[in-house]
Amino acid sequence: MRGNLIYVARLVQRYVRESGKKCFTYRGLRAFWSKNKLYKESEWHTIERKIRKMCERGLLKRIVVKKGFVVFCPTQLFWDCLYALDMLKS
Repeated sequence: MRGNLIYVARLVQRYVRESGKKCFTYRGLRAFWSKNKLYKESEWHTIERKIRKMCERGLLKRIVVKKGFVVFCPTQLFWDCLYALDMLKS
């Protein structure tokens, strides 16, 4: 699943679920990714690119809180897509 949108979506889903937060920053997600030794799966640069692509596709909302500080929030479409993927598996 290296560098795959589904991999990054699952990473975001896991981060949101385990941290109890609704949104995330690059820094917070990267710390989570590193702490859980997920760097063996994919490179961080690839994950950043996929996050930007998910924003372009409307899966994540990019919010500039202040200059140089950006927060990403999963949209309803993000959750609907993950739900649909889970339904396909079962």
